[in-house]
Amino acid sequence: MTMEVNIGYVFKNKKLLKGALTHSSLRAHSSSNVPDFEKLEFLGDRVLGLVISKSLYSNEKSNQNEGIMACKLASLVSAKTCSEIAISIGMHKCLKTSNDAVLSSNESVMADAMEALIGAIFLDSNFEIANERVLAFWKDKLLQQDFDNPKTELQEMTQKINKQVPEYTVISKSGDAHCPTFVIKLTALDMETIGMGQSKKVAESEAASKMLRLLRDRKKI
Repeated sequence: MTMEVNIGYVFKNKKLLKGALTHSSLRAHSSSNVPDFEKLEFLGDRVLGLVISKSLYSNEKSNQNEGIMACKLASLVSAKTCSEIAISIGMHKCLKTSNDAVLSSNESVMADAMEALIGAIFLDSNFEIANERVLAFWKDKLLQQDFDNPKTELQEMTQKINKQVPEYTVISKSGDAHCPTFVIKLTALDMETIGMGQSKKVAESEAASKMLRLLRDRKKI
């Protein structure tokens, strides 16, 4: 299949690839023998997070703390990044949905499809091969010096949904003056998340990243 050429991997179980390319909007019309898209997406999301986290841990300079790495992780596994990579390997041309014209160009749908594909590769092979493929897909993104700001992405999303901006509140500040820990509560769209970091900026970014993930899981974006 063209998709296998694009991703540099040949599936032993073709049904796994078919499942990753059959969006859940077509579930009622799909064969019961085809792996469930949303379950593949769920698994792929976890594999992707582990692979990118491991890569950041291995490659980051020792003077960059977990807060900075968390912000980079959030950008690298965001819907925007996953969607861009899915399109770069041609998934928008192969993904079957209930409305090809609309869904195949939707950022959230393409991001879900990318994660489903990663889940399918993992099930068809093992973690080592899935790790290798993800790093190949994300090679250019991992080399970037500048990463998207989750606070900016969240604000754009919330303004689009209800014309409001997220609210950040300092819950606590602890630790020594030279190494404080901030706890920030983020409120947006009637939901809350908590972020922690050695600066308000890092804590707010972590809270924003969690909110973006929460919104995506609830299919609000």
